[in-house]
Amino acid sequence: MARRAAAGRRPDPRMLPVTGAPIRRFLAQRWTLLGLRAAGIALLIAGIIAAALAVFFPAADERSRLRGMIAESSSGPSPDAAALLCEAGEVADRLLSQYPENGETLDVIAQLYRALGKNADAVRCWRTAVELSPSIAPAVHGAMGSLAYDEGNFEEAATQYRRAMQQDPTSSAYPTHLGEALIVQGKLQDAVDVLELALKTHPTAMPVSALLGQAYLKLRKYEQAREHLEAVVAVQPEYPSVFFSLATACTRLGDKEKANEYLRQFKELQSRHEQRHRSDLQSGTETSKARDLVASTYRAASRVHVAFGDFQTGEAHLRRAAELDPKDIESDLLLAWILEQLGRRDEAAQTLGRLCEKAPDDLGAQMSAASAYARLGRNIEAELAFRRAIELTPKRAGGYAALANFFLQTKQKPDEAGSLAETAAELEPVAKHHFLLSLVRRMRGDIAGAVSAIDVAIQLAPQHEGYRQLRRELSRLMPVVHD
Repeated sequence: MARRAAAGRRPDPRMLPVTGAPIRRFLAQRWTLLGLRAAGIALLIAGIIAAALAVFFPAADERSRLRGMIAESSSGPSPDAAALLCEAGEVADRLLSQYPENGETLDVIAQLYRALGKNADAVRCWRTAVELSPSIAPAVHGAMGSLAYDEGNFEEAATQYRRAMQQDPTSSAYPTHLGEALIVQGKLQDAVDVLELALKTHPTAMPVSALLGQAYLKLRKYEQAREHLEAVVAVQPEYPSVFFSLATACTRLGDKEKANEYLRQFKELQSRHEQRHRSDLQSGTETSKARDLVASTYRAASRVHVAFGDFQTGEAHLRRAAELDPKDIESDLLLAWILEQLGRRDEAAQTLGRLCEKAPDDLGAQMSAASAYARLGRNIEAELAFRRAIELTPKRAGGYAALANFFLQTKQKPDEAGSLAETAAELEPVAKHHFLLSLVRRMRGDIAGAVSAIDVAIQLAPQHEGYRQLRRELSRLMPVVHD
């Protein structure tokens, strides 16, 4: 009973920091009396379902199955690799013994099953995980989609990606994966429909543009293919396949000069990628792969412990993960967050410093560290990390917008904030960037300019109440003109 009471108070694991992931907006909702009653009934039903599942999915059986799988998997590798696999199994087994009726726990177990080739067991655990913790459904369906794709079951992969999309319509990852699965099946127009819609809400998602280019190329719509593929290489010019597709599109369009140039770039990139792949194969020993698996198991388990308020075990798990995988970024970021929650702010800042030093060219690391520095009040370090993000992607709006918003929140450098916000709106003229520009102009006292920017945002997103509220506030600040 004590464990269930604790579970009721635990924080949502989705609120924990995640690298590379999209920023989620949490909008406050006012519940009516009827809504409150409905929510209470839903919680009651969810509790009944969870209790029923606990009966039909006994943790003791799963622990026994898990131990058998670890024993089987560790019987063949080298002693070092076998010891590491046993360590991963012990971490998962302890987690299952502590939090047996928890979907996040079963997600960790499923990930371990999949890594060791026990795909049927992984799917079984994931299906129960969704029933126990509906909040993780999008990620679970995405994982099952990836597994089906790897197995060559592209129709099932598409089904799972569609479910993930329906449950998390804000993500650009799931429509990207769905588009890929549809292209492989030859459902090119379906893929185009999915990807074009995704591009409207995620105009800077380069994987979406790359897949659109591939789909249009297969449909023999070479102008559209060239347009999307050139948008990709302008921002992320490191993918050989995109240059090869561009060379093909230009050849079909009769632009031989461009085709030859893109083919030359393809060969250069392909050569570098092949060399890197050979190096990875040479370094990817049995023991190193096992070490990576143990590190990922520790990271995943740490999130569950932290979600239940066990920060001590979460911290210990992350430190062990960092020891096993010194290049890992996620462990440092989550560790810094834990230290921040525990009030050990100096240690958190030191952890972020190590993160920035070891991943100077990782956009996600720099942006995440910058945001964490800002929460800690380390404004100088935050600004430097945001500026590094801009250096890494000078043709994308994200870094400019983030730094402008940082200056807006800290009420500093208003002129530079204005320039940054304008650059973001020019590079990616979406509603949120014009909204930011309006806020920055209001901070600078340029009410007319703020009105102009928010009007554009409202044109792009007419149903957004936040934008309309700002417009009303600005109207009250406009000077009254007398005849």
